[in-house]
Amino acid sequence: MKKYYFKSENGFTISELAASMLISVIVTVGAIWAIIAFFNKYEEYRLRTYLYQEAFNTLDTIKYGLPLGSGSETYFYGVASANELRITRGFSSAEGRGVRVVPSIQQGGYFDFSEYYLDDGKIKGTYLYQSVGPPSPIILFPGKYDNRIFVTNFSVTMLNQANTAIYQLNPARLIEIVLEAELRYKGKVFPVRYKTAMTTIINKQENTESDNSGANE
Repeated sequence: MKKYYFKSENGFTISELAASMLISVIVTVGAIWAIIAFFNKYEEYRLRTYLYQEAFNTLDTIKYGLPLGSGSETYFYGVASANELRITRGFSSAEGRGVRVVPSIQQGGYFDFSEYYLDDGKIKGTYLYQSVGPPSPIILFPGKYDNRIFVTNFSVTMLNQANTAIYQLNPARLIEIVLEAELRYKGKVFPVRYKTAMTTIINKQENTESDNSGANE
């Protein structure tokens, strides 16, 4: 008995076509999974980069201050240009969850300030500039992606309080800030921790007095 094989016009049997289609499906599914894995990994690295950069930028903002005013009348009320620092939202004057900055230059007799603090799992900033403040606190971190990035710790410690030996040697205030946060993505946790010290400018009046006393000697 003769056996007959059905072939396509190109000369392929039905079984060959079925095998080639199966291989094509497997390759296609594998490519789709590879693309999905690539985009997931890309999104992970993008979020981790955002976490590291924004945490660092937040500390930079606290150090140099939010821009207040406009044009040539723009001022920055940050730790670096402060005349006085006050620990806020804590249990003592030496340690807390925030810091209030009293600028070295008060505009027109106003009692201006800026404050940076932890509230509701976010690091926020507020200010009083010429007796006017923002309608609501400014969210510094995490900003967007607050459903994936969480602040786990934010603490401010005064390292040289007034009337201490360190303060007598250098009247500039010195604080230590610890910022800890983590990214939660696809069942993974990526933490970040920054610990930095910031210092104010030296009080000009105290410097003048010190210089004068040296001159008298």
